[in-house]
Amino acid sequence: MIKVHYFLIVVLALVLMLGLSPALQGEETKGRLKQVLTDQDEFVLTDQKGDDFQFQMGEDAKVFINDREAALSELRNRDDVRVIWRDLDGTRVASEIRCTRK
Repeated sequence: MIKVHYFLIVVLALVLMLGLSPALQGEETKGRLKQVLTDQDEFVLTDQKGDDFQFQMGEDAKVFINDREAALSELRNRDDVRVIWRDLDGTRVASEIRCTRK
């Protein structure tokens, strides 16, 4: 009986983790950096449709270049990036930026 309860708890935990992870992670936008404003912790991204989006770096935001942790100042205009972000009171707040360079 105890084994069954333990098994159900583990299964329920896995289902919750898999089901909630996209919601907890936030939105994803891919595109090319148009402008990086390191002194303001902001950047502007142009998506594949040509629309510009301004992002504010979150307090614990991470930047990765080719899977190596980096700083916002290491990103360059025209870098291709993937941004994970959330909308907080009308401001796009980035939690993760991933850049792949050749």
